[in-house]
Amino acid sequence: TGVTINKFVELNLVGYYEMAEVFGGIEACVFPWPGGNTPSGYIARNENLTDPVTTGSDGTYGSGSVAVPGIQHLSPAQALAFVRNRHTVPGGDVGRTYRQQAVIDYVLNNLKTGGILSDVSKLNSLLSSAKEYVQFPRNWNLVQFGGEISGLTPSNIKLTTLPTTGAESAPNGVGAVSTVDVPAIQRIVQQAFSAPPEVGITKPASPAKGS
Repeated sequence: TGVTINKFVELNLVGYYEMAEVFGGIEACVFPWPGGNTPSGYIARNENLTDPVTTGSDGTYGSGSVAVPGIQHLSPAQALAFVRNRHTVPGGDVGRTYRQQAVIDYVLNNLKTGGILSDVSKLNSLLSSAKEYVQFPRNWNLVQFGGEISGLTPSNIKLTTLPTTGAESAPNGVGAVSTVDVPAIQRIVQQAFSAPPEVGITKPASPAKGS
C-alpha cells in the first residue's frame, strides 16, 4: 500500500461472539436487499435476511442467520451468525465485511457512551477478556489506547473495505481468491492517510447496520 502501519488489531470471527457477550448482545438495523443487479449476480429479493444451514456432499454450509427488517437485538449467537453470513449477502466474503464493520462501530459507540473507557477496572476486565480472541502488538499499551479512543468522534473514524476486481482459482485447487488492482489499492490507501482528518471522513450511524 505504500503506507506504514504503526498499530493493528486482528479480530477473528469468534471475537464477534465474545464482544456481543460482553455488551449483552448487539443492536442491528437490517435493510431488506431489493435484489436485481448485485455484485454477485444471484442475490434474490430479501434473500439477505436469512442464511439457512444446508448440508451437501462436500460439507455443511450457511451461518444459520435469521434477521428481520428494522432494528433488532441480536444475542451473541445471533450476532456471530449475522457477521458470518456470506452466502446470501451482496459481495459474498467481501460483502459481509460491512456487517462486521457495523458491529465494530456499535461496540465503539457503546464503549464511549457506556462509561467503560473512563473506568479503569471495567476497561481492564474487558481487555483481559479480549486477549483471548484479539491479536495485537506485544508492546501496545491497550489501557492507554482505551483512553485515546475516548477522544474519537464520528468525524474522525472511517470504516472501509478496499475493492476487489474479481476472483480466480487458487493454485492446487484449494479454492478461489479475490483479485485486486494493486495501483488502485495503493492510491486509495495513500489518499486516505494523506488527507486532512476532517476531510471526507465519515462513520456509519449506530445502531449497527447490515446489508
